[in-house]
Amino acid sequence: MKRLLYIVLAVLVVVVGGMIYLLNNLDGLVKRAIEVAGTNALATDVRVSSVNIDLANGSATLSGFSIANPPGFSNADMVRFDELYLAFDLSSLNTDVIRINSIRTVNPYVLYEMQGTRSNLDVVRERFPAQPAPTQSADGAAQPVIAINEVNITGIQGSLQSDLLPNPVSVNLGDGTLRISCLTA
Repeated sequence: MKRLLYIVLAVLVVVVGGMIYLLNNLDGLVKRAIEVAGTNALATDVRVSSVNIDLANGSATLSGFSIANPPGFSNADMVRFDELYLAFDLSSLNTDVIRINSIRTVNPYVLYEMQGTRSNLDVVRERFPAQPAPTQSADGAAQPVIAINEVNITGIQGSLQSDLLPNPVSVNLGDGTLRISCLTA
């Protein structure tokens, strides 16, 4: 009986220790997961300066996010933003409707670079074959729906570069706010 108690206590210590490790290192683990999964999926470098996840308040912030241009294009970033903030309703995570209260991004930038008739975005998009959106999961249950209340974008910027243009064209679209009252699948 004592031996069983020691085994249960040892398992409990390992589980609690693992949970503490996970919670203390969650930001770094998510940062690394975004960089590795993004780089593998896009076949170009994805970088994040920092991740700050606040589970108690239901928020997450990515800072210094960038996607490098694919090989064969300039060394400039294809996509970047200074900050992406997401506030969500924790209680909705176990429901069919996941509620995102707010999405905020600061200084998003997109470089659209053309070489002949191909663009950097075309090269990345080709990595994702067109597929119809699933309406049900493999087990037959309905896919969760995402409800977004507000999207705030500050400092929208972009640039067009082409070997057919004498100079790059820069665009500054300013700020935008979108209040949404519908659901998206």
